[in-house]
Formats: sequence, C-alpha cells, structure tokens
Amino acid sequence: MLDYDHPKELITPKAILNECTQLVSFNDAYSSHPLIQRFGSPEQPIYIDDGNVDINGVTYAQPLIMPIYDGQMELVQCAVMQDGQRVAVIPDGLAKGFARYGDFDHAQPVIITYGLEAFFKIAQTGYAVVLVLLPTLCSNHKTELKPFDFEQIQFVINQLSQAGYKQLYLPVRIEQMHLEPFTLAWAICDIAPITHWAVMAIGDCTCSEIALTASCASGGSAWIG
Repeated sequence: MLDYDHPKELITPKAILNECTQLVSFNDAYSSHPLIQRFGSPEQPIYIDDGNVDINGVTYAQPLIMPIYDGQMELVQCAVMQDGQRVAVIPDGLAKGFARYGDFDHAQPVIITYGLEAFFKIAQTGYAVVLVLLPTLCSNHKTELKPFDFEQIQFVINQLSQAGYKQLYLPVRIEQMHLEPFTLAWAICDIAPITHWAVMAIGDCTCSEIALTASCASGGSAWIG
C-alpha cells in the first residue's frame, strides 16, 4: 500500500492511481460508496483506494481518489475524498488544477462546478465539466463560500481561459449571482453564469439550449470573448 505521507518527490499522482481500483457504475462497490450514495453517480469511472489512507494524522477509509489536471490537461495531483472529511490534495496540499469529466474541445462549452452534486450530475450528460477542489466538498454540513474558495474558483477559470477555452459556464444559484466575487468573474473572464435550475435541466438540453439559458441568466450574450 502506498504511503501518502512520503516526501512529495516519492509520491506521484500516477503512482497513487496505479494503487487504486477503478470502478464502473454497474459495480456494486461503486454504487455503495458513501460519496456516491450522498451526492449521486457521475455514471463515469471512479478510483477507490481499497485500504485506509493516513494523511497528516487523518485517516481516510477507502477514499475516492480524484485525478487533478492543469489547464493543459496534464495529471498534476490527486484529491483524497471521504464523506465528512476535508479534501486532501497530494502532493503539496493545495490544488493546482481541477477534476474533470467529458471530452474537452476548445470550440465547445466547459462547465465549471464547485460542488460534487452538480459535478456528478453534469458528468452524466457527457458535457465537459470541471470541479474546483475546495477543502469542504465532503463536509457534513454545507458551508458558505469563503474568500479562499472564490480564489480557487477564479484560479480554475483563469487556467482554462489561458489554455484557450473561451466558452466557460459557471452554475450559480440565483441568490448568488450578484455576489461581488461572481460579478467580477462575469466582468473580467470569458465566462457566463447558468442558474441552478438550468443546471438541473442540462441532461435534456442541446448545446444551443445551454447557451440560451446562460444568456437568459446573465441578461446578455452567453458567448463572451
């Protein structure tokens, strides 16, 4: 079993994934995993570490391991996730990228999420979707977004924008749309908001309908840039 507390030069994301079991959605161990039961299924493969993982004195029991990619879609880290625990990022502790599902094309929309439920739900549709790795994703109680969380969201937006992805969408609840960190994102980035109800309907939408709902939510053109 891999020792996650080794010095970072001895722990690579590829080595971590090689020690994991990859499960598909029709597997019983997949559907019974606590995070899948709580947040729903992405209907995409997931990685599970079959043992107990100790990181900085905290034990993660059979955690979900999520690959983290940078804007060039290179594997850079892994996130260790267990229901009720803070997300651990290996190596370095701070995410330098995002989790993702779907096929990424610079000419197609990319949806940016910051919660597991939305991330998994959109992953079911096959659309390109990324997840900002916030420390509280798996916490027992939902918490309000903190300044650090907005910084991480902005960091991921900037990564994707600089990598040439211009059709970026960020699902938000209507009551959040006018929070200063979000309005700054609309103003300075190639990104448009999608209201929460639109995200819930994405499974039945075409790309053009997603553009339309984003346009309605933002009061302007969904295709910015």
